[in-house]
Amino acid sequence: MKPLHARFSLAANCAKFVASPLLFSCLLPSIALAQSTLSGVVRDSSGAVVANATVEAGSDVLIERTRKVNTNAEGRYAIVDLRPGTYTVTVSSAGFITVKQTIVVPANITVPVDAELKVGSVAETVSVEARVAIVVVEIVDAEKVAHPETRRWTRFRAGDTCSPSVLTCRACI
Repeated sequence: MKPLHARFSLAANCAKFVASPLLFSCLLPSIALAQSTLSGVVRDSSGAVVANATVEAGSDVLIERTRKVNTNAEGRYAIVDLRPGTYTVTVSSAGFITVKQTIVVPANITVPVDAELKVGSVAETVSVEARVAIVVVEIVDAEKVAHPETRRWTRFRAGDTCSPSVLTCRACI
């Protein structure tokens, strides 16, 4: 039979192997719970909400480096499960000037980050539609001048030439 201290030593070693994973698994949820949220409302300079604006949070503490969401119909957004650290929040939408803010995000908290977008440059789109002009030409046969009801109508496109028998020409657009 082994001495008493040898038996306790074996039990202590077994306890280390059992206790280490249990201790680590107990600490793991607290690490996972150290996640925070950025949330807020995006408005324009008049105070109206901006729907479908892009909100991007970037930081070196994120594995993917950036997280991107769009605002809903009420202009609200939430970027969840963020690790504690310093983030650059970029808010953009078509027709507005992009806004950037640097935010420090502590652990286990929701950080409100509202944004006000100012109107950017207004761009106009001009659509140009090209149509071919159709010219209707009345051709009169010299033999049937006395009978005007026998006129022939011929369509010509712009750029076509008219024959000498054409008496009148009018453009239809």
